[in-house]
Amino acid sequence: MKSYRWTCNSCHAPNEPTDSHCMKCGCSATASAEEIEEHQKPEKYRRNKSVHNSKKSLMPLMFSPYFLAIYIYNGHFESMLFFLLFVMLCVFSNIKLLMFIAKDKPAVLTLTTLSTLLLTVIIIRLYLIPDSESGVGWGLMAYFGVATAALIYIAKNKHLNLLLERFYAKS
Repeated sequence: MKSYRWTCNSCHAPNEPTDSHCMKCGCSATASAEEIEEHQKPEKYRRNKSVHNSKKSLMPLMFSPYFLAIYIYNGHFESMLFFLLFVMLCVFSNIKLLMFIAKDKPAVLTLTTLSTLLLTVIIIRLYLIPDSESGVGWGLMAYFGVATAALIYIAKNKHLNLLLERFYAKS
């Protein structure tokens, strides 16, 4: 509880010291930046949150080539089983989003290209750099560098962002 008159960070209305929430808009006196944004532009906040969650749900599928490469390299059935379960779980939990993205060729091309690039980097590391060489660390750094670049590209890709906003608007 504040011991002084305070101004709401969302609507800028003055409030009494005894008020824990703004009398005009209902925003908390101790609201975080996220809560203020939610009060000021609720529709934009929900849309941005939905787009962010959609991107988060796509990320596991981006890294599925890693598990495929491990299975290809060591041939253990457990790796393949884990890979299949992982992919099935990701696909079934995001089936509506994936069906929506599948209708957009540029998005499919982008995601397929990034996944193939990640798979290529890990296969090069597994087959061309022996485990006993110092290049193993460089191969691992290359994989994580490409993975980081892919994540940044997806986060900044305007076409994919618009596509996810359309998915949000449709659902």
